Amino acid sequence: MQRAAPIFGGVVVLIAIAFASGVVGHDRIASLWPASLPFAENPPRWMLDYAKAFCGADTTTVASRIDVSLASEDDVKQAFAARDWTCSDVRYLGSTSGKSGTAYIFLLHDGKTGLDNWWVFTVSATQKIVRID
Repeated sequence: MQRAAPIFGGVVVLIAIAFASGVVGHDRIASLWPASLPFAENPPRWMLDYAKAFCGADTTTVASRIDVSLASEDDVKQAFAARDWTCSDVRYLGSTSGKSGTAYIFLLHDGKTGLDNWWVFTVSATQKIVRID
């Protein structure tokens, strides 16, 4: 029984070192569970729909959610026309709240280049997009 304690302690230390060095990390552990856990944070449905519309360059849907102080529908059309990237997938990363509103963070994947674009959409209390980063 006295030999079990040092062995157990050694295993715990090895696991901690493996986790800290990245051999065993969050992504590998997270991949063991289903993509959406019941306690996972999810954005409001309208915000997810907005991010998908933004990905698909749906001018009408995007413009309908943008606060007029940020951009007009014509501004949105011009921005999408000048866009030099595509989007094939949307992934929600999380949100945070501050004095400007709630910021929803999304990862938009460009299937042509394999690159990911991070977008932060800040939403006011009136559910209008007031900032895009």
